[in-house]
Amino acid sequence: MKSRIKRSSIDTPGYLSRRVSICHFKYRAGLLVFALLFLADMLSSGYARAAVLPENNGHNKDRDQGRPNILWLVSEDNSPETIGVYGDPAAYTPHIDSLASRGIVFRHAFSHAPVCAVARSTLLTGMHSPSTGMHQMRSRTAQPQEIEDLFYPNLLRKAGYYTTNNSKTDYNLPAPHSRFWDESSDDAHYRNRAEGQPFFAVFNNHDPHESRMFLDVMANEPVTDPAKVQLPPYHPDTPVMRRSWAHYFDLNTQMDSWVGEKLVELEKLGLTDNTIVFYYGDHGGVLPRSKRFLYHTGTAVPLVVYFPERWQHLAPSEPGSWSDELVGFVDFPPTLLSLIGEPIPEQYQGRAFLGPQAKSSKSGKDSKPEADPVFLYRDRMVQQYDMQRGVFDGEYRYIRNFMPHRPNGQYIHFPFRMQAMQEWYRVWTRGEATHEQSLFWVPQLSEELYHTASDPWEVRNLAGDPVHADKLGELREATRRHMLNYRDAGFIPDDMQHVLKGDMTLYEYIHTDTYPLEHLISLAEKASSRNPEHLPELMQAMQDDYAPARFWGAMGCLVLGYDAIAAKPLLITLLDDEFASVRVMAAEALGRTGEMDLAIAVLSEVLNSELDYELLYAVNALASLDVPDRYHDELLAKLRPIAYDEEREVRGSFQYSRRTATYLVMKWTEDTYPPIY
Repeated sequence: MKSRIKRSSIDTPGYLSRRVSICHFKYRAGLLVFALLFLADMLSSGYARAAVLPENNGHNKDRDQGRPNILWLVSEDNSPETIGVYGDPAAYTPHIDSLASRGIVFRHAFSHAPVCAVARSTLLTGMHSPSTGMHQMRSRTAQPQEIEDLFYPNLLRKAGYYTTNNSKTDYNLPAPHSRFWDESSDDAHYRNRAEGQPFFAVFNNHDPHESRMFLDVMANEPVTDPAKVQLPPYHPDTPVMRRSWAHYFDLNTQMDSWVGEKLVELEKLGLTDNTIVFYYGDHGGVLPRSKRFLYHTGTAVPLVVYFPERWQHLAPSEPGSWSDELVGFVDFPPTLLSLIGEPIPEQYQGRAFLGPQAKSSKSGKDSKPEADPVFLYRDRMVQQYDMQRGVFDGEYRYIRNFMPHRPNGQYIHFPFRMQAMQEWYRVWTRGEATHEQSLFWVPQLSEELYHTASDPWEVRNLAGDPVHADKLGELREATRRHMLNYRDAGFIPDDMQHVLKGDMTLYEYIHTDTYPLEHLISLAEKASSRNPEHLPELMQAMQDDYAPARFWGAMGCLVLGYDAIAAKPLLITLLDDEFASVRVMAAEALGRTGEMDLAIAVLSEVLNSELDYELLYAVNALASLDVPDRYHDELLAKLRPIAYDEEREVRGSFQYSRRTATYLVMKWTEDTYPPIY
């Protein structure tokens, strides 16, 4: 969809008139609706401020303040295409568009991870989540005190700022998360600061969140015209899918009104002239193949930054301009410190992109250093294990699938509550899906490469095209370099962490020489390659004293399937491994080569565990295997208590294994598939 990536020119009054005409046609409310909408937009855009806003009434606490206030307005679960300024004709966001006309719009901004807790952990720390061990969705991974001290709210407080968060935290850290903030609650507000004290404030909006799409889209009339929605080619063109997209655009319009309210509030308090405003999304959108996936729609975020005249010297360009900088959440903390004139910790892994300490990410003779691709990562998504890494260099997106035997379309409870996901699955199972629409539901390829300018929806994988072999190798190496430089913890299964790290934090362990990261990356690349020539090295790894190596050796045999038949004796020895993750990988590999009795015996035994991460490996394997009916009764006897019995102990912060256990019970006992509960 070319409109999604083109440079946009904003003419707010003309844009409003076109949209008002549409609303007038749809609602036939006549000139009254026109007048109300026009007045609302003029008020939000600032064209009529002098006429309609109250005077400051002495609220300008920081008239002589020497540092800027910073306000972050954050929306959940929306990609750039849902924001009008980015060019999609179905998007209606006049308040954000007006802010963009007076600010700077970033064309290439990313959350790095396509899901909230992991993305927010990177944002909080200024370090990539795999580098801190906070890469698994909703984990509770403690950090050394010296790293916690560098979390950006702590540094801002140390610099004298009043910091407030209203109100989402959702970091992959032990609670309480409020310990980093002066205020962190639904009532937190910058107005509570001391006289003349600069503030940093975050407000979060939930309107576009995935949970808001659990509605019956056919029973509720959307405001956005479904016929005007430009569907991605991977989605089937059905009424349910079109109306799902239309409702989603409506939710983003609702969020936009909230942005307008926050900007008016800032103005009423007399603080606009001294406050730098960021609007951005916390990761990509929610309709299927967006959130939780490393594609553009899952990792790209809208980002608009407004500088008042007083602080315009900190901006990289004029108001109303666009930036082609490659920007990620890891860059936000150093940017904050640059804007307020504080030193940037050497432990931070990003770069400032605003303020006096800004460093360019654009390649070319006038920009140094040369562009470094944005690092992307995906690991366990709630109850389903997976691992992907990749990069985006401004033109091409590369993805490495380290567990390619799994499809993208694994059953995850939340997205399957959306009618859009149910509809897509129904179309595929009926054989009505196109090739592009079917790829989501089949095992992944080991590598993916997309040229985003010519293929903005990323459906034409160029990884096997000899013409793009050099680019593939370049971005493969860039991904490997990132994993090595950032000491990626993703190669250690969850159930091994406590043994390997001992009394250290996971962060401390992975930054020691005892973590053989380069060896594990090489092994995982071979395990995910589907190349039988790597079987001897995989078999050698299965005999390694280092447990993660055994895991990846067994994983490689699982990926190879019958091509790993020579490794069957070694796989059988791993059924007695000390770690459940290794036992489960070996069992699933054996099950896929015809040894189902051995596989079910081990998986059934792991279901006796009380540890959530061990149970997760077992239920993931059972959900992936085509388990014959003759084993169902034995397994259901163990799955039902996990799914439904609250007295059945499951030790873990979120007990996600219960969700997949419930799914398996319903899959094997009910007619509806996939089960929606």
